[in-house]
Amino acid sequence: MTIPTQRAQGFARVTIDYDRCDACGLCVAVCKGAPLTMVEGVVRVDQALFFGCIACGACMAVCPQDCIKVEGRDLHPGDMFPLPPETAQANYSALLALMHKRRSVRNFQDQPVSREALEKIITAVSTAPMGIPPSDVSLLVLDNKEAVQRFSADVIAFLHKI
Repeated sequence: MTIPTQRAQGFARVTIDYDRCDACGLCVAVCKGAPLTMVEGVVRVDQALFFGCIACGACMAVCPQDCIKVEGRDLHPGDMFPLPPETAQANYSALLALMHKRRSVRNFQDQPVSREALEKIITAVSTAPMGIPPSDVSLLVLDNKEAVQRFSADVIAFLHKI
């Protein structure tokens, strides 16, 4: 059973600029709701197929010609950001080294996190993939020790009730 969200109703609108489209098929390959198909060498949109457009944005993200746009279900082409160039992308070795270097020892310091650091973290988190259908995600930032303590006490009290 899916969890209804504000993005779970209806289909998003998919438009393709056929003058720019070279029919590479990348959009069809990544389409999660499956309304995109390749018919006689042309990308077609059929909202009656499978889920219809769920506004995941994957087709816009991979299109090398930037000729496909998805709007609706709270997604707009302006929400997309360009992929980094190949030279800026982490390869397997760099990603593995980052994961190996990561340590989670929970040795917190008693000092606030700067607003600039919080904004960088939020920006990075906002690029994380989501499930299907796209779900609403909320973020709670506790920006002081007292708020963390109150939240912790509330969570513990809740857990004792269940």
